[in-house]
Amino acid sequence: MGTTHIGRGTPKGRTTIRKGGSLTGIHGPTSRPIKLWTFDPEPNTIFAQLEQAYFSALDAVDRVEQRTRTSASTGKFTAAGVKDDVLKFALNELVPALHKARLTIKKAKAEIAERKSKLKVGGPDKTDIAGAFRRMEIRTFLREMNPEAQAKYFASLGGNIPREVAMAISELPPEFSGVPKSRHDLLMENALQAQHGPEITEIAQLEEAIAIAENAVEAGRTELRFETGMQDEAKFNELAAPIESKYPAPWLRKHIENGEEVVRVVDLERGVEKVATPDEIERGVFYKDYAQYKAGRAA
Repeated sequence: MGTTHIGRGTPKGRTTIRKGGSLTGIHGPTSRPIKLWTFDPEPNTIFAQLEQAYFSALDAVDRVEQRTRTSASTGKFTAAGVKDDVLKFALNELVPALHKARLTIKKAKAEIAERKSKLKVGGPDKTDIAGAFRRMEIRTFLREMNPEAQAKYFASLGGNIPREVAMAISELPPEFSGVPKSRHDLLMENALQAQHGPEITEIAQLEEAIAIAENAVEAGRTELRFETGMQDEAKFNELAAPIESKYPAPWLRKHIENGEEVVRVVDLERGVEKVATPDEIERGVFYKDYAQYKAGRAA
């Protein structure tokens, strides 16, 4: 998968989940903190979908607050009746949007897992027998040093470890060269950065975008529940579950057909795959296998 440099745009959104809210309640309603959205994504990307998820949370809170004000102003409801009306509105009109936002976040997390699994440090040329013997001798040289001598050796390099020394250490587990695991991990990290720097940067950006969106969506769902007067989260989840079950995340797979990438959705009931619709692609998750699909559904 190619990488795309995601631009930083003018911060959007707000710092509390409720419009005009404050952490203390002194200036506006008491509200949970969220982060501003700082990305400027290209259309039809997972970053754009996460941006939509972020703003759907803000919209849901704005709408549920407006519903409370509207219901109360009619004079047709008691205080309990207002809460009941708001609850029905939230479940039927707002929970589906927040559930879709959660699916987007789940999809983005699955993409990160897939992309990280492909980040491998390229090994040495297996046909270079002489090089293999040199690296073996380097590992033996390091392994036979006592810890103090080995530490002085690396200190003398000043962080500029020769490429062949780094490769000798990183191509096998740390016990083969006798270096501490911390140094071995650092060399692996440096090698990954050297080989996959742009991809690692984009993954880090995606993780940041997920954190911002997820924070807003979960805060929004909590405020939605509180606005309905329901303190019991388990009860609210129980009421929301039948509605959310109508919008499952399809299991998507990518195929190359006639030289082009085609996205198909797995139909477990019929035991077949079919070309995914735009809506299924937007809601779906590229699960690696059935075990991951089951785990994702249970999450």
